[in-house]
Amino acid sequence: SDVLRTTIETLRKVKYRPTGGFCAFYLADPGPAGGFGVLDSDRRAKPALQALTDACRPVIVVGEQLPASVGVGEVYEIAIHVVSDLHEPLRDGVVSATIHHADGTTDVHRWGGAIGADSVAHIALLSVPALQPGPLTVELALNAVVDNAKNGKITAHSSMKTTVS
Repeated sequence: SDVLRTTIETLRKVKYRPTGGFCAFYLADPGPAGGFGVLDSDRRAKPALQALTDACRPVIVVGEQLPASVGVGEVYEIAIHVVSDLHEPLRDGVVSATIHHADGTTDVHRWGGAIGADSVAHIALLSVPALQPGPLTVELALNAVVDNAKNGKITAHSSMKTTVS
């Protein structure tokens, strides 16, 4: 599911250059032995279905993936983007990045502004320090207003995880 999600997010970030989309090899596995589907052969959801659903939402906030493990004291740069397939611009947008360190402390960063219709916006280059051993999570959130939405509000979320050793 991670490979599927990050691949779709990467294709969406290059929006029309050079790709105009993607397709799934199989929706469902052909038999009980498994396969490349997002549903098993009995049509039950596999974890990849949620990844596919999340990566295909009309508006997503994404950051580059962290390595599986990182060393104490290292600092990683994560490019943060918002991808919107809506035909209306997003206004009053706020993107927040919360870094959760292993000792329970957090660092919060926020950026604001408008996002154009049917666009990809580079929001920031976030520095993520690996301060102490243990889990490290970066959570991204977007809150914005779109005039043509049902309730006028758009939200999007994503997260990246690694282990500091």
